[in-house]
Amino acid sequence: MVASSAFKVKRGQQHPRLFYHTLILLGVGSLFILFVTMVQPFYSVNLWLSDKLFMSEPPSPNIVVVGIDDDTLETHGRWASWPRSLHAQVINNLSKAGAKVIGFDILFPESTPDDEILAKAMIASGNVILSSVGTDPQPSTNTKTTYTHMISPTALLGQAAANTGHSNLINDPDGKVRRLPLVLQDSGGQTYPAFSLVVLHSLFSMPLPQQYFGQGGTIRLLDRDIPIDNSYWYRINFAPADTMRPYISFKDVISGDFDPLKVRGKIVLIGMVATGELDKWAVPTSSGKISGVFIHAAIVDNILRQQFVTEVGGTTSLNILLLIMIVTGFVLPRFGLRWGGVMVMVVFAGYLLASFITFEKGYILNLLYPLSILPIIYTSSSLTKNVAMAIENAKLNLKVVDGYKSTIRALAAAIDAKDHYTRGHSQRVTELALLGAKSLNVSQEELEILEYAGILHDIGKIGIPDNILGKPGRLTPEEFDTIRQHPRLGAIIITGVPFLEEARKLVLHHHERFDGNGYPDGLVGNDIPLGARLLAVADAFDSMTSDRAYRAAMSTEAAMNELYKHLGTQFCPVAVEAFVSGFKTHFIKSG
Repeated sequence: MVASSAFKVKRGQQHPRLFYHTLILLGVGSLFILFVTMVQPFYSVNLWLSDKLFMSEPPSPNIVVVGIDDDTLETHGRWASWPRSLHAQVINNLSKAGAKVIGFDILFPESTPDDEILAKAMIASGNVILSSVGTDPQPSTNTKTTYTHMISPTALLGQAAANTGHSNLINDPDGKVRRLPLVLQDSGGQTYPAFSLVVLHSLFSMPLPQQYFGQGGTIRLLDRDIPIDNSYWYRINFAPADTMRPYISFKDVISGDFDPLKVRGKIVLIGMVATGELDKWAVPTSSGKISGVFIHAAIVDNILRQQFVTEVGGTTSLNILLLIMIVTGFVLPRFGLRWGGVMVMVVFAGYLLASFITFEKGYILNLLYPLSILPIIYTSSSLTKNVAMAIENAKLNLKVVDGYKSTIRALAAAIDAKDHYTRGHSQRVTELALLGAKSLNVSQEELEILEYAGILHDIGKIGIPDNILGKPGRLTPEEFDTIRQHPRLGAIIITGVPFLEEARKLVLHHHERFDGNGYPDGLVGNDIPLGARLLAVADAFDSMTSDRAYRAAMSTEAAMNELYKHLGTQFCPVAVEAFVSGFKTHFIKSG
């Protein structure tokens, strides 16, 4: 029954600890979640982590890039000075080869004398898509991205084209392109679908919508639910490898020196790829910048094969963080640090694996914050346990110290009990010595040493015969010599007790005199430990103000005068002044 009761008490003590430990972890987790929700720190790092999920795969063979490359510029000169008849020749050759759609990721905003040649080629082909681009983005209360100006093809070319789409790309904060607006608008409210969307509508011979409405995180186009965010931005899947994309030099298309089967029935996207041109962009899957036409090819590829990726919303990320916080917050306090660490690593690895699995299904989970909260909560749990252990150890140490003090007080009381005239003497001497020490602002450690020494300063008297201790008259020289042994006897008694080692020195020397005529070693001046000098003053003062068998107690004033009378001979001046100052301060406050 006793063992059972003890067990119940121990368990009862554990419950509050677990509760407070859990509360601390949940509090740390909540602060972390609040911080990341409001501040979104290390946003670029989180983007970088999501980039690592992409694995290169072969692109669709149905999308071909025709690049205005270095060879083309070397053959035909600067692009700005080209006659547009060259573009007309390219359209004619691609049409003869059977290209299904021809998309120009090139701007034609200014009129030239041979625009009619280019326009006739476009009309004859009937499948040419041109580009426009927005400039000067402006804040808008509308969900769609808004640009102040749109740079569009000339009126003649615009009318000759099958359609026009915007080719705007937008950098993330780290300078990389990961998304583009599927639909944007100008300051007048006119909407512009993305170049890739227009190309695909032409491929499927589907008219462009008059209006674009997103719902539930998707927009229904081309018989597909295409994922978008609230601003109609599309997250690009960069899995199709650009280096494996079917490619033909613009120069070879002009001359007709290419395999027609390479473009027959396919989408052909034409763009600038020459070294040093401005249309170069950093993307997640390439160490260098790539040309914009390859990015648009990747988007067409995504939509054509419905290989979409979607960043999970803030609500989902928040719910994941809350779940991890709750699970770890409740489990870690009940696990040791070792098994808690194993659990955290399992959850860490499990979430990482889940991120890859969900990415395969087209969802990009937030990697940084859920994986960060795990070590943060584990570290907090470890610190909490260590702090709790330190507090418990401190409490245990206090109990041990209290036990020590109780034991030595009992020993001192046993000594005092041998002579009713000195009952309470050790405790009073201790308190008086501490008054002097505190007025000198000594450390807490020195106060504790002095307290132990004060309580035990007369413990050596346990070895002095009762007939000498209680003798009512004056002692004979032989008896006095016996009494003089009690400091050394006291020091011997407490030798070997580690926490009393420093106190032992004070016990040994508390009857030394400042002029060197004391005992047992005849130390002089500052060679006597300060604590021993304070004890000597306190011991003498208490003796003088207490009744003895051979005399009555002195008054406080008379005892003070005696201390000053023997200043510099029996007593240390510093110790006397400190004692008197501490004594008066204490009793003034008490009074």
